[in-house]
Amino acid sequence: LGKTKTAEFAFSPTGQNTARGTPRNPFDLETHRWPGGSSSGSGVAMGAGLAAFTIGSDTGGSIRIPAALNGVVGHKTTIGHYPTAGVFPLSPTLDTVGPLCRTAADAALIHAALELTGSATMPVPSTLAGVVFGRPTVGGSHWFEHDLEPAVDRAFGAAVEALKDAGATI
Repeated sequence: LGKTKTAEFAFSPTGQNTARGTPRNPFDLETHRWPGGSSSGSGVAMGAGLAAFTIGSDTGGSIRIPAALNGVVGHKTTIGHYPTAGVFPLSPTLDTVGPLCRTAADAALIHAALELTGSATMPVPSTLAGVVFGRPTVGGSHWFEHDLEPAVDRAFGAAVEALKDAGATI
């Protein structure tokens, strides 16, 4: 167990902390490279193999960026899924807490373990009636959906249908 560094007020996509020092990205100990995001210490600890998992906070990429720059998996969870009490509030509609792990399977295990302990609160399902989602077209064609892998095309189609079934307008 330990405490890692973070950018001041959890507000830095680079992970730099001029007041208390910036953690070193473990992939290059010769050159001090950005660790990424406000959860920089969590990303560095994972990248260096110092922990089985770490917890970070994410508003605009502060789990995902350090995960990417340190070669690990970061899981930005759904808003409100995990309590954010004690997390510096930047945006109540974007702030989340989630794990950084070695693999997606590890992230799933941590997520399941937190569910079992009651540390997570499940979002209450709501209707999407009145919510409108845009679907970009170019010249009447769904240009952004051309040349998709078949599995991606099926998943996208299923997601659109699920949104419609929940009352959304596409």
